[in-house]
Amino acid sequence: MDSLIEKYKEKLLDLLVAFDKFCTDNNLKYYASGGTAIGVVRHKGFIPWDDDIDVVMPREDYNRMIELRNTLNPKKYYIKTLGDEDYIYAYGKFCDAQTTLVEYKIYPRCIIGVNIDIFPIDEVLDDRETLCIKRRKFYSLRERFLMTYQKLSMRNLLSYLKHGEIKKAFESLYYGVLSSNLKKKKTRDLFIAFEKKWQLDKGVFLYNHSAFYPLEKELLSKDWFSDFVYMPFENTKIRMMKGYNQYLSQLFGDYMTPPPLDKQVSQHSHYYINLKERLSRNEIEVRMASDEYSVF
Repeated sequence: MDSLIEKYKEKLLDLLVAFDKFCTDNNLKYYASGGTAIGVVRHKGFIPWDDDIDVVMPREDYNRMIELRNTLNPKKYYIKTLGDEDYIYAYGKFCDAQTTLVEYKIYPRCIIGVNIDIFPIDEVLDDRETLCIKRRKFYSLRERFLMTYQKLSMRNLLSYLKHGEIKKAFESLYYGVLSSNLKKKKTRDLFIAFEKKWQLDKGVFLYNHSAFYPLEKELLSKDWFSDFVYMPFENTKIRMMKGYNQYLSQLFGDYMTPPPLDKQVSQHSHYYINLKERLSRNEIEVRMASDEYSVF
């Protein structure tokens, strides 16, 4: 497994070089974010137990990136975004076209490659009450959106019931199994429409709609992103926002102190991974039927 992760990280670094060139050539702004930004400052590379690269991108640049994605060599790279067929994320991914990755067993149709996560950041209203309402609605609509792609098993359903999640069990059954294709499409369209409408807000803060942390931590100052600096990241370099110390301190507090040993684990899922080939859904199913879950 260690060899797999090391080779995966090598692919990620190659991908970072390609992504940075694409952004530089097209004058697109991006900045390392989350755990990747901690890794830059604290480790000059990956956090040792981490195995992904996260960046944020202002919405205007993100939209231009999507417009320009067809200029990429499709045999090498591609970009996925919300609304693409069988794509389950509300943010983008810059992917290696010569690899195969299924992140979650429950979403077998979402087939990507080794990838960089690209989170668009939007202006938001300086109105905590309204923002909390929009955030809750976003999460609710996104959950139903995801359910339309689920491969729901009896085991998952029983797990929901065991933990008292009756509503979630019912909605998973309804949106994932009982709904018609038309109903599923309407559910997906509703989430996508809400996300697009939310992007129109204007305000003093920047915010990642797919935020992981409490609201107050995720309200970001525009000034932090007014410029960038390149900093070492493993054998290459990555862009950091000008106000990276303020950003990291707000999000993580004392970010220079590593967490306890029991927290030093990867939070990412690689259900099926092939670092040598690009496979179709049918080909993946054949491989997994013979107990192949990774190739590197």
